[in-house]
Amino acid sequence: MTEEQRIFLHNALKEVHDQIHNLYPKGNSLTESDKQLRNQLLVVDLVVHLAQEVIESLPADEQQVTERTANLLYAIRLIAPNAPFEQAAKLLLDNESFD
Repeated sequence: MTEEQRIFLHNALKEVHDQIHNLYPKGNSLTESDKQLRNQLLVVDLVVHLAQEVIESLPADEQQVTERTANLLYAIRLIAPNAPFEQAAKLLLDNESFD
């Protein structure tokens, strides 16, 4: 990836990240729909953070990528509670061996 491409992606991801945070439901009494939206936005936010990690650290920091991926898997269980994402995250973290 060229530096120009990296900068372009960084700026695009920052814009998406900012928009995600603007869309988060605010207030103390959230409806069920607000909670669902919040969970969906959390997953998208974590995807953006993972992408940022991959493009901003060349080469990518394997431990950070692994931890961000595990965080994403934990969050996905909020929108797909019947899938084994939590187990996948634990497996990923249990098998990490970084020097």
